[in-house]
Amino acid sequence: TASMASARRYLEEKEREIAERNRELEETARANREREDEIRKRMEALDAAKTAVASKAREQRERRKKEEKRRMLKEKEEEVSRMNRELEEAARFNAAKEREIAERMAALDAATAALLERADNVENEIDQRTNDGGDGIALGR
Repeated sequence: TASMASARRYLEEKEREIAERNRELEETARANREREDEIRKRMEALDAAKTAVASKAREQRERRKKEEKRRMLKEKEEEVSRMNRELEEAARFNAAKEREIAERMAALDAATAALLERADNVENEIDQRTNDGGDGIALGR
């Protein structure tokens, strides 16, 4: 019976060791679960931060694209404005040239009319001289 008592004590000691080991394992398992939960939370926070950063980066790209489009539009508007000014200047120049041409044409018309009148006068004078028999030269017509 002494050996049974010794065996019982040995078994009880082993059961206590096993129970202690089980408590340690359970504590380690609980600590691991807590660590896993913490890691999962950190991963979720990192994913959220990554999404936020990506969203902000996308917004910045879109904003830069819009700014570039605005800049290009402004440049085009400035170019159109410059071209309009050049066209207005060309139109003013053309109008001035047209006035000058009209004035020259009017002067040319007046000179042509004066020459035609003078030619008529000379012709009339010649006709009078030939009809009057002034110098005896007859011009045949």
